[in-house]
Amino acid sequence: MKIFSALCVSGNAGEMEPEMSAIVLDAGYDSFNIHAKIWRTFDIHPLIQFREDAVIHAEGTLDGINYWVNRKWREGGDIHQSIETKLRFLYDHGRTEQVGKYLRNINCRDEDFGSKCSNRTHCERKHKHIKDTVKFDIRGLLHTSKKLYTYASFVSYQILMLAHSQLKIEKENEFYKYI
Repeated sequence: MKIFSALCVSGNAGEMEPEMSAIVLDAGYDSFNIHAKIWRTFDIHPLIQFREDAVIHAEGTLDGINYWVNRKWREGGDIHQSIETKLRFLYDHGRTEQVGKYLRNINCRDEDFGSKCSNRTHCERKHKHIKDTVKFDIRGLLHTSKKLYTYASFVSYQILMLAHSQLKIEKENEFYKYI
């Protein structure tokens, strides 16, 4: 599991209160629970690329949402509320997967979805560079050493970035100058 999804699932990322205008992820994160968790944690609609065989789920339509909100009327469900309120209600009452289906259905129906995710290639290039520069692989390490090793790798990368910015090096992939 990647760091982002681990933070998101654990709930720690929401405590950091990041200011984001969009969350764009690749199809590896395409699960209903991740859609719903990101939406609930950051209060932002996630733009997660979907697989080619993705389908529209009936349970994730407005009718499906209204059906379950109405079914839970004893717990406070009200179909006359806004869609955001209904989704929060369903999420808080154990219908996480259904909320994720609704959010994913929106992405599947969006004609302009591809252009919204187009800036992800620049981010992926940076991510690949980070992985090539600093080894974050903790497989094979003793359990007690994993946390320290990860912190040391991350701090090392931050020091490299600081030196890179202070020396005003224009090419982003020139870390070999420090080694």
